Amino acid sequence: QIFSQNKWVLAYFIWLGLSVSWSDYPFVSFKRWIKDLGNVVMVLVIRSDEDPIQAVKIVLRRCTYLVVLLSVLTIKYYPEISRYYDRYSWRLHYGGVTLNKNLLGMSLFMCGAFLAWDFFELREEKPREKGRMLISLGLIGSTLWLFSLADSSTALTCTVLGAAIMYAVKKPNIRARLNQIGLYLV
Repeated sequence: QIFSQNKWVLAYFIWLGLSVSWSDYPFVSFKRWIKDLGNVVMVLVIRSDEDPIQAVKIVLRRCTYLVVLLSVLTIKYYPEISRYYDRYSWRLHYGGVTLNKNLLGMSLFMCGAFLAWDFFELREEKPREKGRMLISLGLIGSTLWLFSLADSSTALTCTVLGAAIMYAVKKPNIRARLNQIGLYLV
C-alpha cells in the first residue's frame, strides 16, 4: 500500500540505486543511497503513528529546541567548538552545532519553517497559551539572531518565502484558488 501510494518516491529511489552503477565513485554513491533509505525508514516510523501530523510536529519541535538553543549556547559560551575561520579569507564564520555556516543555515531554515507553522497555528487557537507563545517568539528571535550570524542569505530567503506561503495559504481567498495558483506556477 505504501509503495502504491508513493510511486514517484519509489521511482526516485530506484533511479538513485541504478545511478550507483555509472557513478565515478560507486561505493560512496552506494553509501549515500543507503543513508537516504534510512531517511525513508524514519519517515515511515513517523507516518505509522496514530496522529502523523502531531508526530511530525513533535519531532520538528524537539529538533528546533536542540539546534537553536544549543547553537546559541555554543556560539556565546563555547566559541572554540562553534566558530571557525575560512582558510582562504581568514574571515570568522559561525557553525553553531553544525560543521559550517551553510549547514547551520540549512538547519535554521527547517527550524524557521517549523516555527512559522507553529506560530501561525498558535495564533489561531482561541484559548491562547501565553507560555507557548512566548517560547515560540523567543525561539523565533533566537533563530533570526543565528541567521544574522550564519550569514546564510539563501536559507534566510527560503525561510521568509516559506513563511509567506504558509501565511498566504491560511487566507480564505487564496485557499479557494489554490488549484489555479498551482497550475499558474507550474
